[in-house]
Amino acid sequence: MNHPLGSGGEARVFAVTDAERLCAKIYHQPTPEQVRKLTVMVENPPDIPISGADHHSIAWPIDLLYHAYGSRGFAGFLMPRVSGMRPLFNVYNPAIRRKETPLFTYEYLYTSAINVAWAVRALHQRGYVIGDINESNILVKDTGLVTLVDTDSFQVHDPVRQTTYRCPVGKPDYTPPELQNCNFRTIDRTPEHDLFGLAVLIFQLLMEGTHPFSGIYLGHGDPPPYSERIRAGHYPYGARPVPYKPMPQAPPMALLPPTLKALFARCFEDGFHDPSARPDAATWSAALKEAAASLTVCTENPLHRYGAHLTRCPWCERKALLGGRDPFPPEPQEPIKRPSRSQPARYPVTLPPRNLPAPQPAQASPVVSPSPQQAVAASGSAGVPSAMSWPLAPSAYYNSYSTPLPRLPSLPPYPAATWAAGVLALLAIFLPVLHFITGLFALIAAIIGWKVARAGRPMAFLSGLTGALAVTVVLAHAAERRYIPAYVRTISESGPIYSVAFSPDSSTVATAMGRNEDQRLIPGELNLYDTVEGTLDRSITGIGSVTAVAYSPDGKLLANGTDAVLLNGSVRLRDAHSYLTRGELNGFQGDVSALAFSHDSQRLAVGTRARTVEVWDVHRLYPVAQIPAPGEVFGVAFSNDNRLVAIASGSVTSGLPGHVCIYDLSTARFLWNHRAHGAQALSVAFSPDDKVLYSAGVDNAIRVWDVHSGKLLRMISADDAGGLNAVALSPDGTKAVSGSTDGVVRLWDMRTGQVLYRFVPPDNTSQEEDAIINAVSYAPNGRFIAAGTQGGTLYIWRVPARFVH
Repeated sequence: MNHPLGSGGEARVFAVTDAERLCAKIYHQPTPEQVRKLTVMVENPPDIPISGADHHSIAWPIDLLYHAYGSRGFAGFLMPRVSGMRPLFNVYNPAIRRKETPLFTYEYLYTSAINVAWAVRALHQRGYVIGDINESNILVKDTGLVTLVDTDSFQVHDPVRQTTYRCPVGKPDYTPPELQNCNFRTIDRTPEHDLFGLAVLIFQLLMEGTHPFSGIYLGHGDPPPYSERIRAGHYPYGARPVPYKPMPQAPPMALLPPTLKALFARCFEDGFHDPSARPDAATWSAALKEAAASLTVCTENPLHRYGAHLTRCPWCERKALLGGRDPFPPEPQEPIKRPSRSQPARYPVTLPPRNLPAPQPAQASPVVSPSPQQAVAASGSAGVPSAMSWPLAPSAYYNSYSTPLPRLPSLPPYPAATWAAGVLALLAIFLPVLHFITGLFALIAAIIGWKVARAGRPMAFLSGLTGALAVTVVLAHAAERRYIPAYVRTISESGPIYSVAFSPDSSTVATAMGRNEDQRLIPGELNLYDTVEGTLDRSITGIGSVTAVAYSPDGKLLANGTDAVLLNGSVRLRDAHSYLTRGELNGFQGDVSALAFSHDSQRLAVGTRARTVEVWDVHRLYPVAQIPAPGEVFGVAFSNDNRLVAIASGSVTSGLPGHVCIYDLSTARFLWNHRAHGAQALSVAFSPDDKVLYSAGVDNAIRVWDVHSGKLLRMISADDAGGLNAVALSPDGTKAVSGSTDGVVRLWDMRTGQVLYRFVPPDNTSQEEDAIINAVSYAPNGRFIAAGTQGGTLYIWRVPARFVH
């Protein structure tokens, strides 16, 4: 995290380093209730109307944050960062609006109201209640896009625990009559309560900031506050007699079309006796869209928009009433010219505001106004509807301005062969099976393109560049066909490497570095390397020796296990990008020796030297199963349907046979348990179709089992492997890579049992420990292999292209 963005009595908000579109809310003293509430919110987000790179209609929690040190120390949560926005009050208050957003027309106020209604509707559809709905919790852009903030104060219902986490606060001006003077900490609110506050906000947006319960008091004494007026149902614009009359400076109710006036009456009069009568957010949205589509443009001022049910511009009349103070003043550069009835109006415009948002994806539901300049340019004579159609995506802001953009020079004619060469050259890179043929055709197409365009045209240069790319591809892959890996990276660490793992995108290699027996009290390290460059991205000191490491398949989590020399073994869950701690799993009696995520990334299997495998829910941080193992656990794996857990076990000291077993999580029973290897079983892996299980052991054998019957299908003998220490399966299950005590990494064909290739370290090392391969990993993209040694050396090889499928 970087500099603070704001602070309050409960928490502080910080910018996030390397993630400019996110921010972190860190609580001063978080409570267990906040953790449970935010967990429900993160796991059950609403369908946000607009949720893109540059705008979110609801600043919903994205993920939970934990302190980097300490056990399970909840800190706060991540959420989208909101910038370039202002409180809703700033646009419906006429004085502030004229100063800060002079081109924010009445049409934009409709747009803001529609988008507020859509955001409220999205929350209600998922069972959430805002509770404290008011103008300060809603921000708005210059284009009418809105964002609901302070979402962690919303009322949330946990369907699992059947618990409701209430919203303990509320602003009386937006609180319905049935909740006035109530203790919100003891009340479960309903959507009908939100709908009262929503109607107040819409009324203020369309009526120049006037509160629907404001008015001149006709009784005796001091006028009651809004809370008393709301509790008594004294709506001065309704049909029922009340001791108030509308404020003289407030816009007349006739400004609104009959449909909206009827909806306000339903909310504030009918809803006073029956809260279920209040219009819901979808009803408001439909009525507001219909009213906005019928807005017409004033002939005197293009920024005056008013309903088609009116015969005269109410804003011109209001300007005269306010002594010349125009609610939507035109730009002052030059006098406004009155257009003729037959010609569309043309008014002076300025360049668009520099802080307009980048184009957003088009959405079916929310509404976004065009830019003020486009709205002016599209305006016509009196009575002509606005050119705007509903809904519009934000990309419409940039589509047209009254000032024509400069015309770009047209490119000269170019041959299609050049583009074909470029496409073929790229295919040669990304399609390894066809790289040689595709690269060769790319070179031919580039030569043709150059010959056609060699008369000095720009395409001649592009053709030559593409040809050079094609030549590079052809030569590189031709060299690789000589059975030489493209490169090998040799990286030295200061302790033995017990485990290696590739990230799901194969861009990073994580290593679990421990300590030798005489150094066990010195903390180990978790190191992260760039796969291609071999450079160290991050080094994280662990507690005790770091004994195992694994990435979640969705690429969000990185888990590392530790030994139990100083304390019990533990597993720390980290964010796979920021490496911040997300949680910690504690209480393992022995060293954590094996880790495996389920394929849906929801669970983590933890194998220990204490002969147990525990399966944990990685989001709720609690164990869901504890499986007794026949021996010390060296390998675990989930089936692709996440129902079965395979375990490889044995004993380092006793010499007992190695066991392989499969445990069914759905029935809490073993499918089968076999003495599978002459010595400890090292690893297990399911085939992609979950029909076959592969196991490898120190007895230099790889065995293939029927998953459901436990029948041994075949055995692959690795007599020349020099003592098998580690095995990893390729992503497609057709190949395996093994590491052994002779320092050679072998690539196996699992269908024939043949060694396809031997990866030999590039230099002879004087350290005997570097001849012992402790751990191997096969990259998810099938292109790389990593191996870690007892002497602390990490090798990264590229798999020859003919073995990549």
